[in-house]
Amino acid sequence: MKKINSSFYQVRVGDINYGNHLANDKMVLLMHDARVNALKAMGFDSESGSDPYLINQKVPKLPGIILTDLNVSFRKEAFLGELVQIDVAISNLTKRKFDLKYTAYRKALPYAASTVNSGLYVLDSEGRLTNDSQNLKEDVLLAESTTKQLFFDYKKRVITTLSTEAYEHLLQFTGAG
Repeated sequence: MKKINSSFYQVRVGDINYGNHLANDKMVLLMHDARVNALKAMGFDSESGSDPYLINQKVPKLPGIILTDLNVSFRKEAFLGELVQIDVAISNLTKRKFDLKYTAYRKALPYAASTVNSGLYVLDSEGRLTNDSQNLKEDVLLAESTTKQLFFDYKKRVITTLSTEAYEHLLQFTGAG
């Protein structure tokens, strides 16, 4: 699978739940935002079809899409102030559907321990809370997700298919084209 793009987010106060970590529903919202960014990179205007601003870039007319399935597997926690990167890739492309695969990472912090916010706590390798920045020196897998999309005609309210030109355009994002 070829990565379409990466999106970056900093965990905010409103993203934190009662467990003092990034809430599950907030991770889904971050993944949706990464999904919209990936769709735009492929030439879609969100779910409704082709982006009119990309017409000069010779992007073929793309149909709308509708999300039919969402699966998220949570692996680790993210905490206030941490940077989350979400990579998106396309797979299982046909003329009627495709999947988007998401991989969310807690990014390693590029600054010294002395500048780490003293309110930032993480779990060490034995599950104990710590504010030791040693735990933040490597990217950590937070979650993996898959969404299934069908091509959809929003005017007719029916599932539709891609033209050959549109299929070939999207195929380049899979790494197979």
